[in-house]
Formats: sequence, structure tokens, C-alpha cells
Amino acid sequence: MLTYSPETAFILTLFELVLSGLPLAVQLWIGFWEPARSPVPGALIVAFALLCAAFAGQAAYERLAISPAGHVDASYGWLLLVADATRLCSSVGLGAAYLVQNRRRMRLRTFLLIALAIIIVAVVRLPYQSATSLKSIEPLTALRVADVAVLALGAVMLGLLPRLPACALVLLAFGRASALLSAAWPNLTEASWSAGFALQLTGLILLALTLERESKLRLLHHVLRFNLVFVSLAASLVVVLAEISQRQFVEFSVLVIHDVAELARGHLFYRNSLGDLPEQILAQPDVTRQLIREFGRYPDLRRVRLELKGQTMELAINAAGEIDQQSWVGERAEPPPVAPGDFTEALLLRESVVVNGQAVGRVELYHSLVRINTRTGQQMQAAFGVFTLFVIVGSVVTGMLVLVADRTIGRQYRELVEAQRRLSLSERLASIGAVASAVAHEINNPAGVLVARSDYLVSVIRGKPYSIDIQEDVDTIRRQAQRIAKTVKDLLNTAGRMRSAREPVDVAAVVESAIELVQPAVRNRSVTFEFRAASNIVRVWGDRDRLEQVLVNLLSNAAQAIPGRGHVTVTVSLRPGGAWAELVVRDTGAGIKPEDLGRIFDQFFTTKEPGSGSGLGLSIVRRIVQDHGGHIDVQSTPGKGTEFRVSLPAATRQAAEAAQVEGAVDE
Repeated sequence: MLTYSPETAFILTLFELVLSGLPLAVQLWIGFWEPARSPVPGALIVAFALLCAAFAGQAAYERLAISPAGHVDASYGWLLLVADATRLCSSVGLGAAYLVQNRRRMRLRTFLLIALAIIIVAVVRLPYQSATSLKSIEPLTALRVADVAVLALGAVMLGLLPRLPACALVLLAFGRASALLSAAWPNLTEASWSAGFALQLTGLILLALTLERESKLRLLHHVLRFNLVFVSLAASLVVVLAEISQRQFVEFSVLVIHDVAELARGHLFYRNSLGDLPEQILAQPDVTRQLIREFGRYPDLRRVRLELKGQTMELAINAAGEIDQQSWVGERAEPPPVAPGDFTEALLLRESVVVNGQAVGRVELYHSLVRINTRTGQQMQAAFGVFTLFVIVGSVVTGMLVLVADRTIGRQYRELVEAQRRLSLSERLASIGAVASAVAHEINNPAGVLVARSDYLVSVIRGKPYSIDIQEDVDTIRRQAQRIAKTVKDLLNTAGRMRSAREPVDVAAVVESAIELVQPAVRNRSVTFEFRAASNIVRVWGDRDRLEQVLVNLLSNAAQAIPGRGHVTVTVSLRPGGAWAELVVRDTGAGIKPEDLGRIFDQFFTTKEPGSGSGLGLSIVRRIVQDHGGHIDVQSTPGKGTEFRVSLPAATRQAAEAAQVEGAVDE
């Protein structure tokens, strides 16, 4: 059980403010930076904001109204009233937000109607609240009872499926209710206050863990857990520091004031041994004057109580600094501590007067807690400030480290996925190469025979009366045989099984030849080709036929990407320095979607309709360009067109040697 002091209550309320503000800060961060990955209901953000405002108001009330202890200004009651009303609204918001988040919309209306009825009853009861309730540690008000009812109602409406939010609301309700037990049992004031704080702090931690559990961000998990552990340790250490400080002060005070107790006890023992009556012993003027002098020597001494054989005499210093003397016979029941002023002093020392082994009286010394509470409060505030600073710095540093680690892990994961994809493509490519090499001879020979026989049949039947009907079928056979031969060639190119000789090639001539080959296919469409060549001759070191295949593929794709009227522009130039030749094919077509842009060079990937393409064209283009020691880049804007930029080593001696080496390595 915690020892109550105004400073302890203030610091624990600040910890509640931190624990409610941490989830709020996280939710705002998620809503601003990652709204798509981990959406946060707006009602939940509002509920946590109201909860923070409530704890801030309560902390301000405790700072103003309770410290210095025992002083309560009636105007401060409005601050506490507003804080309680704000917390009640936050409880309604928490219950509604968690019902929506856990798909309990059918129960949401019932919850809101009942909560509204509870709030109305609480507002109606406000004028009837006792004015003295504001002077207690945990005042019993209609708003606080309504808060307990709303939290319990929210937990019941949530049911058992979302265990964490329901448990959090239950703990908050029990914590609020436990703190109010002192109204019915004043003797339990300090115990109920301690239990209330413990349960509410645990409930706030569960609310933060609920947010962490619902989120998909790894960064949030690490940062939130770190801060929760740090805040929990800080709260525990600050409370332990307060308890240790108070105990040390009490032990020191006992040593200092022990002579006063011995003086009084010796007086009772001696006068009792002389046979004096108890009322005479307690009323001795010399002893009374000497005890009064002790009040001046020990500023924290507040009361001296002497009891002998059922009669009691007490000397106590009042608020005006005067010494009051009281006497009574028998036991007098002490009122239980309820208000903050009841905790401004405590029993410091009790000494028994023993005669013949039997206790006949006792001496009790009571001292003030104001100085120790003030000193402990200053230590606690300093410790809280240091821990808060550490939490902020630790959160920033941890957040940065986790953010960097998260991005690094994400990048490595993407690289691993890409490597796995390339490995899969390489395996398929190897399989294709093996199959292509095995069957190329067997397929090409029959295909060549079909083409030759088809040409022969065309020459034989040309001019015959029946040639019109037969020639169409023979042409179809010839085209399909040529298609078989082209497919085998494409497979061999994709697998890297084709070998070719390298020589200086005039790029402009290759472009003109490729345009001539592609133009007949788009003759019936409104697509025009424009060729812009450099002023000087641009040559590259490579295979003319394979480079022509690159141009034909790029030009065909560009023409097919234009749905209506448009044009394709081809530009050939030398980069500054003359080591690289650059060939740009730009069209005004439909463009490529961003999600497809990274896959267009993959084997068998195509955006064309089934039967319109094999998905090998651009993969063959990239393979040929890489074999020539160059590279190809693509830029595209949907609706505006696409640009392919091919860079090849120019036909210089150094570039030729580099191209041959890179080609040999790739092969």
C-alpha cells in the first residue's frame, strides 16, 4: 500500500497523463504517416485526447488545491468538476470506438442510449453534491459514479472476444470504483486510493497494448513497448523513492526527538512510583512547561500525548502557533482520515510505561508531514522530470533506430523477393534453353521442309484454274511454318544459345531497315515513323541482325501501343565523350501502368490479349542489349506514351574490347 501524500497523488496523476498521452501520440503519428497500413478510428483519437485533458485537469487541481496540503479553495472545485466531466466523455468515446473497431455496431446504439441516460442522471444530480466532498482525497460525485457505470457498460457490450479492450475498461472501472470506497469506509481511504491508482495505471497500459496489437507497423510495436516498460519502471522507482525518503526522515526524526519521549516517560514512571494520582501526574506544571519548550526546539513536533491508568493529557500546537492542552478519561475514538488535511501529521513515536511487567501508560509523539512531503515532492518532481526527459530522448533514439532497421529489413526483403524471382526466371530460362537446344534441330528441319514445299506448290499451281482455292491454304501452311521457325529462334535467343560475330555496325542503317520491315504491318493504321539521326555516322560494335531484331521489337511494340492516330520517333546520337551510342524509341501510345513497369522485361510477361503475344519480345531485347555490353531503360506516363532508351558501346577500340569481354561473360 502506498503512503498518501499530496505530492505522490500529483506525480501518479502525471504518470496517468503520460500513459494516456503515449497512445494518443502514436495514433496521431499513424494517422499522419501511415493511414493506409494501420487505420485508426477518429473516435478513438478523440477519446484519448479527452482522457489526456481529464488527467491534465486533475493534475492541475491537485497541484493548486492540495499542495500545500490541507488548503482547499472552493473555486478549485470547478477545475475538478470539469476534469471529471471530461473523463466521463472520454469513457463514452472509448466504449463507442472499441465497439465500432470490433464490429459491434448493433450494440453501439444500445450503449450510446444507456450512456446518455447515465450522463443525464449525473448532470441532474450535480446541484445536490455535497460541498464538503471536494475536501476529500477522492470525492464521491455523481460524475465519478457515472464514469464507473459507463466503463463497466462498455466492457459488457464488448463481450469476451476482444479480451484486451474489455479487460482495460474493466480495470479502469474497478480502479475508479476502488478509489471511491473511502466514502463508505473512511478507514480504507489510503488503501482504496492506492488500489485505485494501481488499477487505473494497469488499465491505461492495457489500452496502449490494445493499440499496439491492432497495428500492423513493426516500428510501433517496438517503440510503444519500450516506452511502456520505461514509464512503468519510472513510476515504480519514483514511488519507491518517495517511500524510502519518508522512512529515512521518520527514522531520523525518531532519533532526534527520542529524548522528549524519554523525558515524558521518565516523569510518568517516577511520579507513579511515588504514588501520585494520575490526574496530578499529568497536570504537573513543571513537566507541562518543559514539554511546551520542546515544541520550540522541534518545529515538526505537533502533539504530545501522555496516558496513565486510563487518563490522558494532550498538548497540541494549533494553526495560530499556540499550544492547546486537553485532558480526558478513557479511550477517545479518532476520526478516520478522509481529507488531505488529515494526512498532514502522523504518529512518530510511542513509548510504553511499564511497572512490574505491566503497561500502565504510554507516551505518543506526533510530528508534521508537511516538510517531508514537500521535500519528497520536490525529489519526485525532479525524478519525474528526469525520467520524462529520458523517455523522450529514448523514444526518439529508439524510434530512429527501429525506423532505420525497419526500412533496412524492408529493403532486404524486397531484394530477397526480387532475387527469388530472378532465380525462378533463371531456372525457367535454363529449362527453356535446354529444351530449345534439344528440339531446335528436330523442329527447324521439318519447318524448313514445309516452307520449301509450300514455295514449290505455289510455283506449280500458279496459273492453274484451281490455284485460287488452293493457294490460300498453301500460303497459310507457309506462314505457320515460318512462325514455328521464328518461335524456335526466339527461344534460342532468350536462352542465350545463339552465337554471332561482332563487327562495326552503322546504327542509322539498322534503324532505317527496321522501319522498312515494320511499316507494312501498320500500313492500314494512322501511325507514322520519324527518324532523327546524328549529323555524323554512329557505329556500334555488334551483330547487325540481332540489333535489327531489337529495333523491330521496339518499333512493333510502340506501334501496337498506339490505339488510334500517333507517331513513333527514333533518335540516334552519341553521348558526350563519344564512348556510348544512344538510341531512343519514343511513342505517343497509351503508356505502361506503374505496377507493370518493373515486369515488362520478364519472360512470358505480356499485357496483350491472349494469343496476341508470347511475352518474349522485350526479354529478348534486353538479352541482346546486355550481350552487346549495353543497357536499356524505360520511362512511361499512362495516357501520354513510352520511351525506351538503349545505350550501346560505340565502335571504338576500347569499347569494342569491353563489349566483347562483357558478351563473353554473359554467354
